[in-house]
Amino acid sequence: MEDRMAAPDFELEIATKGNVGEEMKAYADEKVRRVTRLAPRPILYGRVALTMHENPAVDRPASVKANLDLSGQRVRAHVAAATFREAIDRLESRLQRQFEIMSDRRETRRQPATVRDGEWRHGAIPGHRPIWYPRPEDEREILRSKTFEVGEQTPAEAAMDMDLLDHDFHLFTNGDTGRDAVVYRAEGGEVGILETAPEETVEQAIERLEATGERFVFFRDAASARGSVLYHRYDGHYGVIAPAQAGELGPLA
Repeated sequence: MEDRMAAPDFELEIATKGNVGEEMKAYADEKVRRVTRLAPRPILYGRVALTMHENPAVDRPASVKANLDLSGQRVRAHVAAATFREAIDRLESRLQRQFEIMSDRRETRRQPATVRDGEWRHGAIPGHRPIWYPRPEDEREILRSKTFEVGEQTPAEAAMDMDLLDHDFHLFTNGDTGRDAVVYRAEGGEVGILETAPEETVEQAIERLEATGERFVFFRDAASARGSVLYHRYDGHYGVIAPAQAGELGPLA
């Protein structure tokens, strides 16, 4: 008889950077495979990246990032801690939460949900975020990516995708209005929505990002007239996310 509690058998790549011992690689493999017993869909592939930052001034130098492909649905988690063991344990807890979100999604879709700016509570802000690297401004690059083609969504569905991808914000097309919009996680765990944004070039959006000190800014790209998001990446560069056109795919990492 098949043991349903056995860890799922799937390809799990363990990548490392910096001083990472074999024991921690094995621990990450064990923990991720164990928590995937709770996954609501078969896992086709997984990748875990373990990074030890060498800067002694960093309080949480052990960074662990997981990317899982659950039969076409992406699930991500990214945490940092003082040690790899702590970071891997927290990663396991976060992945468990992601799987619970996926399992509850069908029931949530049946329930009416309202997302208003800073008013709808949708879980808590995950702790132990990686530390943003203060890269000098003249060294920053603009790195562009495309959202996955998911069609129109309700704000509640977009908020769930934000949690599954372990992001602080999520760009989507609002099925209620037909407009590009952003849901975001605010202080205290509330989730808000932005639909109005100024028309700007990427360079103008960068100026606004730096002037306001926000984590991201939502703008309508002057070149495409589509809603886009400019944000600070954890590596200190700028990231730009724009809606995917037909046939385009977003990045796996």
